[in-house]
Amino acid sequence: AYLLKDLLAGGSDLAVVVRPTRLVSAQGRVDRILDHWAKRGIALPAPKVLEGDITQPNLGLSEHGRQWVARHCTGIIHSAASLKFRETAGEPWTTNLQGTENVVRLAESLSLSELHQVSTAYVCGHTDGVAYELPISTDVRPRNVYEESKGCAERRVLEADLPNPATILRPSIIIGDSQTGYTSTFHGVYLPLRQAIALLAGGLDLSALPDPLPILNPPKILQLMGLDGTDGKNLVPVDWVARMICRVVLHPEFHGNIYHVTASEPTSTELLTAVTAECLLESLGLPPDAMSGVEGDENDEINQAFCSLLSVYEEYWTDDPKFDTTGMDLVAPDDPSPTITADILRRTFRYAIEAMQQKPSAALG
Repeated sequence: AYLLKDLLAGGSDLAVVVRPTRLVSAQGRVDRILDHWAKRGIALPAPKVLEGDITQPNLGLSEHGRQWVARHCTGIIHSAASLKFRETAGEPWTTNLQGTENVVRLAESLSLSELHQVSTAYVCGHTDGVAYELPISTDVRPRNVYEESKGCAERRVLEADLPNPATILRPSIIIGDSQTGYTSTFHGVYLPLRQAIALLAGGLDLSALPDPLPILNPPKILQLMGLDGTDGKNLVPVDWVARMICRVVLHPEFHGNIYHVTASEPTSTELLTAVTAECLLESLGLPPDAMSGVEGDENDEINQAFCSLLSVYEEYWTDDPKFDTTGMDLVAPDDPSPTITADILRRTFRYAIEAMQQKPSAALG
């Protein structure tokens, strides 16, 4: 949604490959995005909509669609991905690697001059020092299957036989809009919120629990997640990430490089857990210090279930490396990454809680 807005507002002629859902057509999905921005006073020209699926050869395009791309398009921005951290039914490999293979093959077969791959800063895997804006080393140790799949996809993109070198854009953890809190997905730092909202949506009576839900008690959840509060997570708001990607894409002098679209300073897990608990308590009509000093039991059934689901993402919560941003700083010296303050987190979490309470299926994900 944000890439479409910024690229279209910047004067780009776009075609978008969109997979229809069971209930909404490809055109309908794009119309919803345009309507979202129109309601906020941003009128955008409609892009060309091509029904497809990146997991299929030629992106699932009809022959007519493929020929249309050959006549009208000069490049591809590949931003589709599966965010699964546990291998399920072939994902994230089907989307992240096979999908990227299909994108590269189409670009190669049509001799498109540009390929821009939206990757992740976490392709660096276990990194104790600085993660540089360089191709992934051969001895990288991925922390999970998501990072491994994105790393393999990056390598394939960099090997592409195209007229010009590909561009790699590596965002860190993307959160909602820095000004409004808006988000259309609830991954990453929203995972504890999702689980808490799902439990509450299921009719969980907090007053009947022998111990409080751990997410409502920041010191307890830090302990259960093996964190000390000083651990830093690299968070970037979606509006800034989209601006940075568009600035690179729209300026040919920036093409062909690797960029970390990351924050200059991490956000502490202490702040993350404190604001998460504050916003949840607020949604329950409880004061911010309602759970202060309350000790929960990690052996409690609710705590065990909560931590078991989060354990899939255990490595996700560990301290992030320092991300080199030399290239990104040259691209946008006038637009540095916003500092993620408590107020920005409150906006993003309040938006997410309201959205998930209105539609519990979004929390159940």
